[in-house]
Amino acid sequence: MNGAPGLLTKDGVGPVVGVAPLDFDGGLLRGVYSIVNPEKLRHLGPVRDLGDLLHSS
Repeated sequence: MNGAPGLLTKDGVGPVVGVAPLDFDGGLLRGVYSIVNPEKLRHLGPVRDLGDLLHSS
């Protein structure tokens, strides 16, 4: 996530559902953020809207 470590979440089939950038300071984890807005994730490839995924279960 912009050169920093993070987690990439997919829907199990392939499309990206969200990312969680990790904020480190001096070797300590200071924050975990969540980005699930499909418009902000499109540069990562196919995206699935989290709301649609939750309502399809």
